[in-house]
Amino acid sequence: MATSSTRIFPPEGSGRRQEILDLYAGLATRSHAQVLGVPPGASPATVREAFVALARRLHPDTLAPGDADLRDQLQSIFIRLNDAYRSLGGDHPAARAAQRSPDPPRETAAPTVALRPKPRVTPPPPPDPEERRARVEEALRSAEASIARREIDEAVSDLHDVLSQADKGQRRRIRLVLARAYVGDPRWRRYGLGLLSEMLREAPDDADALDTLGLLYHRQGLLARAESTLRRALDSDPGHAEARTHLREVIAALQERRAPEEARPPERRGLVARMLSIRR
Repeated sequence: MATSSTRIFPPEGSGRRQEILDLYAGLATRSHAQVLGVPPGASPATVREAFVALARRLHPDTLAPGDADLRDQLQSIFIRLNDAYRSLGGDHPAARAAQRSPDPPRETAAPTVALRPKPRVTPPPPPDPEERRARVEEALRSAEASIARREIDEAVSDLHDVLSQADKGQRRRIRLVLARAYVGDPRWRRYGLGLLSEMLREAPDDADALDTLGLLYHRQGLLARAESTLRRALDSDPGHAEARTHLREVIAALQERRAPEEARPPERRGLVARMLSIRR
């Protein structure tokens, strides 16, 4: 029998497609703690760490092209992760109560004392589109500032919190900033490569994505590939200042790499080798 601290995803060796299907099938029967894989009463720091790790793994943009038909299921999983994080990650009474209750609440018997019916409460109106857009813009600014401070986990969390509220243009920017965040952390660069590859399949001349991909190649020491990619970015957008700066850095690194080879003195041959060359 699974305990409340059991994670809902299967082992790493399982197939990606089956993993998503198993996750989706178990959403309705799992508590918040089970969804995040944390014990009941886990600290906010533990909840946050578990959420960030799962969000990287289960982000809808990490889908392989062959699994594109599972995007709706993975989006539902991702929203459930966000709900669990918001319920368990705060330091308010409701969050602490949720942490202490790993299982869904059970229905209790009706009271014997007749109670006055509660007035019907009208649900609040949906969020204003402009307010939602402003919230996403603030998260983008906060994430970019976190990346500049090398606080990668903070940036990823900020963006995941608003992903479901973003419009099409904002989603592209979120994916780009997420890719830049992943590029800045060696542990997650492969996720950045996956995001950028998908963006460039959709828009091969996306100068921002090409610039970030060139930066990733530079970080990996693939200087020739970085130079080629950054030149593509400038071909697409000659005024792209960041791509031009990154290209100069790559060219300088290439020259520095070639300099020791060019400065190497000619090989000195011994007496026997010189005699043999004369006989020839």
